[in-house]
Amino acid sequence: MLGADVLWLPISLYSVTQAHGSTGAAWAGAIQGLLLVLAMVIHASLSYGWKGFGAYVSIVGIASFLLEACSIANGFPFGFYHHQGAPGPAPLGCR
Repeated sequence: MLGADVLWLPISLYSVTQAHGSTGAAWAGAIQGLLLVLAMVIHASLSYGWKGFGAYVSIVGIASFLLEACSIANGFPFGFYHHQGAPGPAPLGCR
């Protein structure tokens, strides 16, 4: 079982990527994003277990998709906008 001490690894690696400035900014941004996701997964699994983490991801994923689709179609709650040149499928006809 992982201990809470493991959470400090992605946080400290994230701090190191912040200190290197703009050199390799694309890589630093990708690494930072992955480290933040890793920190979230470790924290959530230790705090709520894997079932709680799965429920959270499912609920947040569905809610955010529906709110964005509603905003694209009706302008509520985030205002009217669209995604130009977005590749891939367009669920609910939203682009």
